[in-house]
Amino acid sequence: MGKAFFYKDIAHFKGPFSKAPILKNQVIYQPFEAKCSNLNRIILPFYTEEKNSSGILTFNLYESNKEQKLVFSTTINIENLPPPHRIGTHDVDGILHYVWIPPQTDSRNKNYTWELRTGNLDPELKIGLYMNHRSNSQIQPVIIDGAVQNNSYVSFYSYCQFRFEWGNILKGTWKRLKREKLFLFLYSILLSGIVVAIKLSKKRHAGLE
Repeated sequence: MGKAFFYKDIAHFKGPFSKAPILKNQVIYQPFEAKCSNLNRIILPFYTEEKNSSGILTFNLYESNKEQKLVFSTTINIENLPPPHRIGTHDVDGILHYVWIPPQTDSRNKNYTWELRTGNLDPELKIGLYMNHRSNSQIQPVIIDGAVQNNSYVSFYSYCQFRFEWGNILKGTWKRLKREKLFLFLYSILLSGIVVAIKLSKKRHAGLE
């Protein structure tokens, strides 16, 4: 039986913030590098100023190599987003929307791009993403409709999953012990010899007194 833990790989929700509105027929790309295996979550920082608005956003995750390889896709129904609230200790109201991704087992040190693509949104809709101008070695500037926004980055989070399978851990430990039994045997003999030598030395000192 295993237990899963989550590791925060990118935490870029830091002020001062700027707002980038999401418009109809728009494409937003945010390139980044994962530093851990099993990438499985992106958290998007939305702000919204209109309730009961409707619209669908398409979220795509690409592995960036010679060609953009689509590894995951889902939709975000704006109507289902909760009301905005204060985010942590920051002086901003918004919505941290979790996008759960099937764990990318070999994501460590790989480059990815997440994409938000819009269609025909409600014209009254006022929604967007929080951004900042803080550089981060894992994040490249955001790209909006093909134009690189120099020194602008989406204030998002990314997480990786770690799963501890105790059965596999014990099995692996037993295999290592079997491989190293000769070393352990010799090491135990050495320790025993040291103990015996210390005891003999104490006896000699006691006999001289």
